[in-house]
Amino acid sequence: MGMRFATPLIVVLSLSVPLTAQQWIWGHWVQGLGNQPDGERVFARAAFDLPKKPAKASLKITCDNRYQVWVNDKKVGRGTEWQRGQLFNVARHLTKGRNVVAVRGENDGGPAGLLAWLEVGAARVAPTGAAWKTARAAVGGWRTGGFDDGGWKPASILAPLGKGPWGEPGFGGGATNGGRKAGNKGKPQDFAPLPGFEAKEVASGVGSLIALCLDDQDRPIVSVERGPVLRLHDDDKDGIYERDEVYCDLVKSCQGLLYSRGGLYVVGAGPKGPGLYRIEEGDGENPKLIGGFNGGMGEHGPHAIIEGPGDRLYGVIGNHTKLKAEWSSQSPYRPHDQGHPLPRYLDPRGHARNIKSPGGLIYSVDREGKDWRVHAAGFRNTYDIAFNRHGELFAFDSDMEWDIGMPWYRPTRVYHAIDGADFGWRTGSSKWPDIYPDSLPAAIDCGRGSPCGVVLYDNDKFPERFQGALFGADWAQGRILAFHLDAVGDTYKGRTEVLLSGRPLNVTDLAVTKDGALLFTNGGRGTRGSLGKLTYTKPVNKQPVRPRPAARPGPGATIAELADVLRTVDEEHRFSRFAAIVEFRRRDTVPASAGGADDGDLMLNALSGVHRYLTGKQDPSRSLGPDSALATAALNSETPSVRHAGLRLIQRMMMQDFEVPASAIDVVSATYGKGDRLADREAAMILAQAAPDRARPLLLKALIAEKSRAEQIYLAYALRVITEGWTHDDKRRVFEWLVAAQNWSGGASYQGYIGYLRKDFEKLLDDGDKAKMRALLAIKPGQASVHLVKGAPTRDFTRSLDFLRNSLGAERRSLHDGARVFQKACAACHKFGDQGTLVGPDLTAAGSRYTLEDLLTTIVDPSRAISDQYRALDVFTKDDEIFSGLPVSETEKTLTLLQGTGDRVEVSVSDIDTRRFAKTSGMPAGLLDGLSLEEAADLIYYIRSGASRPVPAKSAWRPLFNGKDLSGWSGDPKLWRVENGVVIGELVGGKQNTFLSTDATYGDFVLQYEILLEEGNSGCQFRSERLPEHVMRGYQADAGDKFWGSLYHERGRGMLHQAERVDWEPAFDKNDWNHFVVEAVGEKIRITMNGCPTVVISDRGAASGHFGFQLHQGKRTAIRLRNVLIRDP
Repeated sequence: MGMRFATPLIVVLSLSVPLTAQQWIWGHWVQGLGNQPDGERVFARAAFDLPKKPAKASLKITCDNRYQVWVNDKKVGRGTEWQRGQLFNVARHLTKGRNVVAVRGENDGGPAGLLAWLEVGAARVAPTGAAWKTARAAVGGWRTGGFDDGGWKPASILAPLGKGPWGEPGFGGGATNGGRKAGNKGKPQDFAPLPGFEAKEVASGVGSLIALCLDDQDRPIVSVERGPVLRLHDDDKDGIYERDEVYCDLVKSCQGLLYSRGGLYVVGAGPKGPGLYRIEEGDGENPKLIGGFNGGMGEHGPHAIIEGPGDRLYGVIGNHTKLKAEWSSQSPYRPHDQGHPLPRYLDPRGHARNIKSPGGLIYSVDREGKDWRVHAAGFRNTYDIAFNRHGELFAFDSDMEWDIGMPWYRPTRVYHAIDGADFGWRTGSSKWPDIYPDSLPAAIDCGRGSPCGVVLYDNDKFPERFQGALFGADWAQGRILAFHLDAVGDTYKGRTEVLLSGRPLNVTDLAVTKDGALLFTNGGRGTRGSLGKLTYTKPVNKQPVRPRPAARPGPGATIAELADVLRTVDEEHRFSRFAAIVEFRRRDTVPASAGGADDGDLMLNALSGVHRYLTGKQDPSRSLGPDSALATAALNSETPSVRHAGLRLIQRMMMQDFEVPASAIDVVSATYGKGDRLADREAAMILAQAAPDRARPLLLKALIAEKSRAEQIYLAYALRVITEGWTHDDKRRVFEWLVAAQNWSGGASYQGYIGYLRKDFEKLLDDGDKAKMRALLAIKPGQASVHLVKGAPTRDFTRSLDFLRNSLGAERRSLHDGARVFQKACAACHKFGDQGTLVGPDLTAAGSRYTLEDLLTTIVDPSRAISDQYRALDVFTKDDEIFSGLPVSETEKTLTLLQGTGDRVEVSVSDIDTRRFAKTSGMPAGLLDGLSLEEAADLIYYIRSGASRPVPAKSAWRPLFNGKDLSGWSGDPKLWRVENGVVIGELVGGKQNTFLSTDATYGDFVLQYEILLEEGNSGCQFRSERLPEHVMRGYQADAGDKFWGSLYHERGRGMLHQAERVDWEPAFDKNDWNHFVVEAVGEKIRITMNGCPTVVISDRGAASGHFGFQLHQGKRTAIRLRNVLIRDP
């Protein structure tokens, strides 16, 4: 059953059509539900009269598999996802008198259907039904009211809404019947709130939601992924949002929403491209562009918008986007350089290779869009920001999970984003460490995740510790975090607490209502969307106001005061020192050097030097002696912050191509290895460039002795720039280390970075070295390959989903077997715990962000929603060859792609004509095809568990059929045969039941098989006795008539347990394959059919015997068998 999107249709709506429930329809030639041909088109239309032009009207439509729709010959839109229908504001296309809606649909095989209706005011107009007219083809004018459709015929009615194979699709923000309350009034079992809290779902069927704000009446305004902006209504004040309205459908995919002063600011894809727009209340037809962004509305594009001080708006953009407007001269942030002392490595897989500082940034703008300022920068991809109660700004920034295992990996972080801050994100290996005095550290390191919405809890309805806290949405880990931030000196330090988790909790944005509840949207990447609500149910006390951090210098400070701040050396004044440098830069001046030798003067002098080299204010005629002396003195300090400033000064001198005197190098060498790891990294880079002969033995010795893998990699990273003086033994030790490093685990780019190191070190080898090291060079880490058993087409989605729903809780589910299936089908491209390779998304927390249906959908149809980060490339060569796959690494000469088969292909860069992102996922469809339903269930169970397990050496399941012939089985050869891997049995008449039985006997076991019973009665014998003439006696898992799933005793005690029809019928399909699992352990016997337990019984019968399959005597019995597998219990 191919449940995708529908065939082209033409639809015209009429007020004369009875206001009955809308129904799924298709062309008049269709006779009831069933599969329709691939590529079949249908044109459908309905006409209607309106007494006047409506002020508001919306069209809700979906089609299996795709459609285009027109209103009065004006194209309204198109759709390709029947599960998530679309909602269009069509008031501007309607007129007084005759109107027409026309749809052209197209099927992709499987069922086909069209569902649509208009909502004009409170009336539902022309719901799809028998009044619609259809045709196989159309001629000119068919989309207009004047077209004569007398030759068209009434549509065939397939099923009412909610029935048939489609269920109730969501409609970009509307209840599917135009007035239905959001289903599932909260699902507390899906959430894991803290004690005293209550979480529930308060709106569903509104599409995949990606942004949220509240209007002046506390009504939620939400953004639908790739869809419109909607406002939700709770008309009966019961806490459930039962109605929605389109606020604006001209700006779509909005990732930022702010309601302010009677209107809405949105960041989205609008009529004039991606930008910040203003939409006045009730005027969704005329969004006003405030300012634009270069680049699209991708995952690393423009994001949130909030209000800030000075009557300004504050927004955030990711590192793949730039402001179109020129920066104002009043910008607190001034451009920084790349600031990395060594030649950097760019990401081997091509991510952000051409992105330079400032990277992601926070901007502010006046409400008219005339004055754009950059507030802070050096972020990777911050989605949202928030001011705390003190008016201090915070950002929740993302990690680069591909970098895991590398010393420059940064976890997700909360930053205190003061004026002018640079947090040091740089592309590839050149990210700045926290010790750089021209950068700032994080307030909290939060580990892995995908940061989304952030909000201040400025209310007193939650317990005291949460009052004044910031909340952050972590999409990847399926949780809402509380950030508890306490003033420490002039900044904040804090900790995280999980406020809410869920399975799933694909949370995207947050908002706090006036009465203190926390609303949160769910959605993103095509997952199921909803609106949730978190409340606290117990009395609370109001928290006293938390202390503010110490004041930092600002525009009112004098030069002398700023210089005094630069003399501080403790960490509690770190942000003040940075703020003072920001002020010096704003005033375009340089701090004067001091003549003293205490730590304060040394810090002032070092920071002054860093500032001069950063801004280019170093006088070329100035002798370097004073600067070298300043750096040397700072390096001799016992205070870490002063030493760090001295190291950075030397690096800044080197980056400007100034030679560093030997006296300074002596001090750097003497301070190396004193226990300050981050300082040692910087010293290693200085020594490798400025004193290679001294650095080589020192760093190589440290490389061999170092225990930390990250530190080893950083030492190798420094050593690779040393090109002379290597002995054969030195090279051998480096290559031995490389062989070990290649077998360590890491993110998707880990192997590529190690490959960069290897290529750099290979440059040291002459022909003699290569011959001597051939054995070492031949050792490469094993590259996992995707091994997929190809067979039947992708499993029927609905039946697979039903099976998983029924069977995931079964006692037999095995995490270890799930781990084995993961290794077989997923590990070449995905990481789960410590298993696999991070080429595609990390699946460790997938169970926390995907529903069962969404998870199955991403496996069966991976192209439906593709993250920007994991989009495959189509590469076209000059010889007209085409290569497709995920970019794994790229050098100046070669691009390496990982194809869907798991194979890697190398393409010469010089041979490439063009490259573009593929429209389909690099993950192949049909990954479940080669798995039995039991294996698929174990895999899904494993992924949803979030618990990594060791991989068994071999599959627990063993086939009982070899797929070719009936070796190992006995039966009447006239009745049994094998075709295309399927066992076929047929008996017409006959005087007794006959069986195909195993030659071997079995005791305790778990058996699974699929049976298609075309006619008659059958069953599976187990622990049975073989009698002459292919007859058997013993236990039977029955199949047929009213006995499906029952336990029968053939030629013995008769029916032992008849399964209740209510247990098996909901999951039963008499015209398709049905899946059985039979378990026998000791006296306990369990039969499960299509995931539904039908028999659980203890019986003291035979403890072992043969398996067999029955052809029942009498009328014709015909069966087919496949996927007959056994394992030990």
